[in-house]
Amino acid sequence: MAGEAARLRGHPSVSSFLIGSDFAPDAEIERGYVDALRAADWRTPVVSAATAASAPLTGASGMRMTGPYDWVPPRYWYDKREGGATGFNSETSAGPSIHTLDTLRRMMSAAELEALWRDPSARQYHRSPSRTFATLKLQGGAYFGAKKANEPLHVQYSYDDRTVAVVNRRHDAASGLTARVSLFTPGGVSKYDRSVRGLAVGGDGAKTTVLTLPAAVDGLPATYLARLVLSDGDGREVSRNVYWLSTRPDVVDYAATDWYHTPTTGYADLTGLRSMPPAPVSATASTTATTPTTGTDPAGTSTTTVTLRHTGSGGAPALLTDVHLVDDRGAPVLPVRWSDNQVSLWPGESATLTATYRTADLHGSAPHLRISGWNTPKATVDAGR
Repeated sequence: MAGEAARLRGHPSVSSFLIGSDFAPDAEIERGYVDALRAADWRTPVVSAATAASAPLTGASGMRMTGPYDWVPPRYWYDKREGGATGFNSETSAGPSIHTLDTLRRMMSAAELEALWRDPSARQYHRSPSRTFATLKLQGGAYFGAKKANEPLHVQYSYDDRTVAVVNRRHDAASGLTARVSLFTPGGVSKYDRSVRGLAVGGDGAKTTVLTLPAAVDGLPATYLARLVLSDGDGREVSRNVYWLSTRPDVVDYAATDWYHTPTTGYADLTGLRSMPPAPVSATASTTATTPTTGTDPAGTSTTTVTLRHTGSGGAPALLTDVHLVDDRGAPVLPVRWSDNQVSLWPGESATLTATYRTADLHGSAPHLRISGWNTPKATVDAGR
C-alpha cells in the first residue's frame, strides 16, 4: 500500500482512495491503509468503501452502489426514486452494448460476427457470463455523448418538466447569450421555433432556465427531433444539442424494481427515425504534418481538418454524421483524437472537425475519411497529405 500511495498521490485524475468496493475493511486492515496513505502525504479523501458502508477510522462512506446495471429510460434519472438516481452513485451501467463495426471486425472472427447478428443465444465476447446481463442492449452515446453532456457552456433539455436550460461549468459568468429551440418532424418540417435573447448565467455550475416547451404542439408526430442552439453575443454557436423524442412517454414500473434495474413496461415511440429521408453530406479535408523531433514528438503528428456540409435540398437533417480516419486499405488509423464527431446537421449547415494522430500510424498511406450516419449515404473522401 505504501508503494501504491506514493505512485498515485500525484496523479491528476485521482480524486479519492476507496479502501473497499462492496465491503468496508475491519479496524486492523483499515489502519494499515490509512497509515500508508498518510505517510505518503495523501491529500485527497480516503473513503471506507464504494458501497453504503462505514469503518472505524474513516466512518460512513457517503457512497451508494445501487446501480442500475441495465438500461433504463431517461425519465428514470429525473424521478429520483430508485438506485443511482439519488445520492452519490459509485457504480452504474447501461448494460452490455454493441461496439462500432470497425471495433467488432478487429476483435471478432467472421463466424462470430455472423452469430452476433443471427443467433441471440450465442456466447459473445462483449457479453457478461451472468444470465442477468446475457442479452444485447442498445449502443450507447459513449465518448461523444459524455463529451457533449460535460461541455463547459451547455444548452440542454429536461425530460421531467420539458424545460430548456443553459448550464455554465466555467468559473466566470456568461451573458448576452441567445438560445434557439426548434422542434421538427423526422422529415425536417418545423413545428415549433422560439429564440430567447439576452440570457445570462452564473459560473461554477449555475443554471438558467430558457423556456418550457408546451405540453402539446400542433402537428407534432409521435417521433420528433429537438434542436437546441446556444450562441454568444457575436452570434457564434457555442453549444448545440439534438434530441430524438416522442409524444408517447416511457412507462417505468417502480414496483418491480430489483437490485440491478427498474423495468420499463411502455416505451417511447421512436420508430419514426426509421423513415427519415436520406440526407447527403459533402466533405472537404486537408492534412498538415509536424516535423519529427527528438523531444516529446519524435515521430511527428498529423492533423486532418474536415468540413462537413449538409447539401440536401429537402428539410431532413443528417442525423449523427460520423467520420472515421482510414488508410488506403480502408483500415482505421488509431489512435486518433477527434475534436468532435457524430454531429447532426440541417440543410445548409456545416461543421468543422479536426483529427490529430501520429503520422507513423498511417504506415506510409495517404489519409482518407469514411463518412456515414443514421441517414447519410456512405462516402470516402481523400484527406490530402
